Amino acid sequence: MAVTKGLSVCCLLAAAWCLALLPVWAQNSGVMGELVPLSAQAPEVAPVATALRGPHLFWTWATQADRELLVKAEACQLGRYTDGLVLTYPGDKTAKVVAKADLGETAELRFRPGKTGLVSFSANAGANVYRFLTIPQHLAVEVSPTHPLHLVGGGELFFFVPAGALKFTVAVWGQSKAETARAAILDPSGREVASAEALKGTTARLTARPASSTGKVWKLVLSKASEGIIEDVFLALEGDVAPYVFLAETGALVPFCYGLNHQPTLLRSVDDAVLRVGLTAPNLAPGSSLVLRLEQHGKLLQQAQTAPGETQASIKLPNLASAAYQVKASLLDTSGAVLTATTAPVEVRNGILYTGGVRPLLDLALSYPKTPDSPVEARLALEGMEGAELFLSAELYRCGLSEDPQGPEAVRIATQEPLERREGLWTAVSSAPLADGTYEWLFKVRCPDSPQPVSWQRTHWVVNRGEVLPEVGPTTTLPPCSGMWETGPVALAVPQVQDAMPYGYLPSPEDLTRPLATAAAQGESRSAVAVLIATRDVAAVSASLSDLKGPKGASLTSSLFDFRVARYWAQRTSWRSGNCWIVPELLEEKTSWALRELQPSLLWLTLHVPLHAPPGLYRGKLTITADAHRLTRPVEVQVYPFELAAPQEYHWGLYTDSSRWRTYNEAKIEAEMRDYVSHGITSLMMYPLKHSTVELVNDRLRINAGDFVRYMNLARECGLRPPTVFSFQDLETMTNRLIDAKRESQEKWDQVARDIVLHFDRLARAADWGEVVYHTIDEPHGPGGEGAVHLLSLLKGAGLTTFTTALDLALINGPLDPYVDVRCWSVSFVLGSGLANQKARADCEKSGDRLWYYGSGSYQGQEGSMLPNRWITGCGLWISGAEGGWSWTFLRPKDDAFNDFDGEGHREAKDAMIVYPTEGDGPPLPTTQWEGIRHGANDFRYLYTARAAASRLTGDAGRRAQEELDRLTAEMPWSVRPADVDSETLDAWRERAARLIVRCR
Repeated sequence: MAVTKGLSVCCLLAAAWCLALLPVWAQNSGVMGELVPLSAQAPEVAPVATALRGPHLFWTWATQADRELLVKAEACQLGRYTDGLVLTYPGDKTAKVVAKADLGETAELRFRPGKTGLVSFSANAGANVYRFLTIPQHLAVEVSPTHPLHLVGGGELFFFVPAGALKFTVAVWGQSKAETARAAILDPSGREVASAEALKGTTARLTARPASSTGKVWKLVLSKASEGIIEDVFLALEGDVAPYVFLAETGALVPFCYGLNHQPTLLRSVDDAVLRVGLTAPNLAPGSSLVLRLEQHGKLLQQAQTAPGETQASIKLPNLASAAYQVKASLLDTSGAVLTATTAPVEVRNGILYTGGVRPLLDLALSYPKTPDSPVEARLALEGMEGAELFLSAELYRCGLSEDPQGPEAVRIATQEPLERREGLWTAVSSAPLADGTYEWLFKVRCPDSPQPVSWQRTHWVVNRGEVLPEVGPTTTLPPCSGMWETGPVALAVPQVQDAMPYGYLPSPEDLTRPLATAAAQGESRSAVAVLIATRDVAAVSASLSDLKGPKGASLTSSLFDFRVARYWAQRTSWRSGNCWIVPELLEEKTSWALRELQPSLLWLTLHVPLHAPPGLYRGKLTITADAHRLTRPVEVQVYPFELAAPQEYHWGLYTDSSRWRTYNEAKIEAEMRDYVSHGITSLMMYPLKHSTVELVNDRLRINAGDFVRYMNLARECGLRPPTVFSFQDLETMTNRLIDAKRESQEKWDQVARDIVLHFDRLARAADWGEVVYHTIDEPHGPGGEGAVHLLSLLKGAGLTTFTTALDLALINGPLDPYVDVRCWSVSFVLGSGLANQKARADCEKSGDRLWYYGSGSYQGQEGSMLPNRWITGCGLWISGAEGGWSWTFLRPKDDAFNDFDGEGHREAKDAMIVYPTEGDGPPLPTTQWEGIRHGANDFRYLYTARAAASRLTGDAGRRAQEELDRLTAEMPWSVRPADVDSETLDAWRERAARLIVRCR
């Protein structure tokens, strides 16, 4: 699929997933509480020059319930995109209010909130940009790692640094390798305290350590870098600050209190175990009181309250033992009513206090080598650890590009223990020449009286043919919970989120005891995950699963489970990126494997529930054997009392890359096709000319399509069904080979091309293959799209149903419109926003065309997780209004399939792989993204089955069931950012649909 990904709207979607998959350098963006005005009065704000892109949620402050708030913004065009601007006030005491504007026009959003206090509104111009002309006096927008701000061009932004802040970080990156930016942080006096450039696809991280308590607004300036262009730029803020920025220096909205989001602190004695919390805006409510409550498992342990007018309260932990707490801070008015409140987690691990969430101890600054012969230097700091007697060590490993960076294959090439400390910083340096491979620097922090590390951190880079590709952001590992070391040579964790776990994952105490539990319908395949972490080197690890015993003597035998281990390995972050990240992708069958100390191993179990399995709860156990040590965990599977419907009016399509089949035998092709079906695929993109010979002899076509016919018949035997796309992207090349276009007439050329296609149409009709649609030029674009217009008009004139992948809105609605029957839009046109979806559907309805879309599969940012593909092929399809979605592309390596860094000679260096090749006659190796497609298709089938079940009920019962399904559907956001759609939410929606199906039976 020749995707113009530099310009593609589909690239916007991929970028959104990339953002979410960036390694998060701290797992908690901070406990903020409800935002309040820093100053009750703020001057009117002038127009803002900063141009924003994508969906954002803005917060403002209503001083009066009945006072009208006004937001004016201009819709500006970017490139050839035609999306307009939508401003939305979701409503609270009042009804929802929407304001729209076409390109070059202004949207005016006016609303009366019906309450005082914090209110929100959203803005989205799809693929275009918008600028605010009038904004309320107070305005904030979130810029956390999961909700980064998307700007186009530079500008000035402002943010608040609370009193007591020790450190904060600003991360800035461009959308592509060519999009760069310079970022500078200025303190309240206007002095530049940090600056950096985000170049060549890398992330610039600016860290500042305020010299004293500030409680003031700071400035961030984004401008053109020394190279590249400043266009699409992303921004995230983290640390001891609220992750919000303001478009103007005045009118800041800030958390009502500070002190509940703080750097880790070493507890030397019980006197250190004190939480100090203060009011950020003490004049917000004169005479108010601050109340702190320390709770554990819902039980109140301590409470403190300030006298009216006091601005700070403190509370003491009961002891220094490892434990987890909750702290609730409330602001009470003079009558004792709660004005605002927030809750923060507080935890003691290994003698260290974590406030506002567990976060890494180490702050790492790594100087990546410019060339393989350059030295590598790392400088590390331990925040909040001044005076602590701690030891740091560094180990440098190298492995092959297809191997786990910390696996037994890795070679240790440098060790430094302990690291030398100078002026509060530790430094590790390696000058060894770096051969091609993946490099991991592992840093450990130890106390003098403990052999186990109290924290560790990894960072990576790739060397490939003389090029150094740094990791995007540092790979962060959280400090281990104390229970890890009591489990033996490995710790077995079941995470709350059932999806691929990042390389830096470490379990919570709950993860170490949670049973491995899942639920599935009869006949469904469903995955569950667990993670092993080695507490020492282990020579041999194996896993076994017992049969699961269910109701009335029924059982699910262990043979119904497909057991695999996910390979963590380095991959490019995007098509032409100059950096890498470590992702869990390839799912391999293993009976025994080795682990190195601190190496994670992701276990992937897929249960194939028999169609007639008795419903109910099944129980068994998972056993892990590590060097003769055994560790068990309960396994629970709930089998629902229904099977999922198979909707015939919807389809899930796949780009097959079937040229590979020339080297396959029949058994291998059949195994691959059956694997399609088991992962929810119903329809195929087939390539007739790839599997046929075409000759022109005495002006008569001779076509041998025996192989193609055999493949089509096999697809039907395996359960694949219409619609099928016949792709004739090489029709022009084939026709030019058969006749000399310079010597023959256009009419002759057209006749030969048409006859070639009609030959396969006759085959399809004779063999009763069902509906076929015909594809010629992929993603046609340009002012006239002459080539696509010509070929599609030939097919349309021959009475065939035509198909095109759609990116260029003007071309599709213009010259191509008369010749297209099926518009297969890039997914952002259909799921990028409610506005984009509305327009895509309206355009199709107006032209009489059918609506499909593509965008799941192996685009950048989709590997290493089920989530992107699961959303696009499941709930996304449910709300889209489309007939089906297509996944690109199944197996298309560039040179070595198991090396993502050897494709420099191709237009897009990164491999495009939903699966990986295998030897023998079996199906290909699955991946986390392939499992995401299966789970997404099943998510859709749950919703479809629920709708069918509700429709069978009559009267009030049917109405209530349909209303419940409508409420569930209404919760599904248009935003494609995983920050708005996560795996836990998808599981919860699926469970609600399952409960509805059961109630409707």
